[in-house]
Amino acid sequence: PDVYGGVWDTWSRCYVRHGSPVEFKAHPGQLKLLDAFDDPTRRRTLALGSQGGGKTEGIILVAVLLALWNPGRCGGIVAPTRGRVKVVWRKFLKTLPAQWIRQIRPGDNEIVLVTGSVIQFFAAKRQARNSGSPFAGNDWFWAVEDEQQDMDDDSLTEVDARGRINAGFQVFSSATNEPYGSFQRRVKEYESNPTRAVVRFTGPDNSFTDL
Repeated sequence: PDVYGGVWDTWSRCYVRHGSPVEFKAHPGQLKLLDAFDDPTRRRTLALGSQGGGKTEGIILVAVLLALWNPGRCGGIVAPTRGRVKVVWRKFLKTLPAQWIRQIRPGDNEIVLVTGSVIQFFAAKRQARNSGSPFAGNDWFWAVEDEQQDMDDDSLTEVDARGRINAGFQVFSSATNEPYGSFQRRVKEYESNPTRAVVRFTGPDNSFTDL
């Protein structure tokens, strides 16, 4: 198991030592997502599977760890719609220990940790056909996408553009393996592109789901 973060010193603004550990549950499929942390060539990792496989919980855990790994930096969590944003917002707060949170800003869709890390939540869906991306102009050190099969390619390109400030920018996504032609072509691109990878897991891979 890896250790992320530690005791945060507000004066020096750095981790000074390991404190009392907080353990997160992760099943084997979710652990495969974390392997990408140590691959400097990996730019995108897609958690693909059926409903109930723990895909969303996996990328929420990834988001928590990335926020710890990048203190004082900003990261983004993107979902297809505002309704889905509410789901990942609640799951993020449920995963995160309350004492790690400095501020919750529902009006801005932001959560600020005691380390100064800012997590921004956005819906990919545009308000009008000719309007720009809802998250255009933001700079992120990392990003997470939930239910990526329901996002268009333009939204994914916009997410990639948010990483312009970080040469090691990584995006972790979850998706239900829907038979959409455009999405299946995207999956094939992930599987053939050396900077991308697909992590497949199904319901039985989730040892924390009643079957």
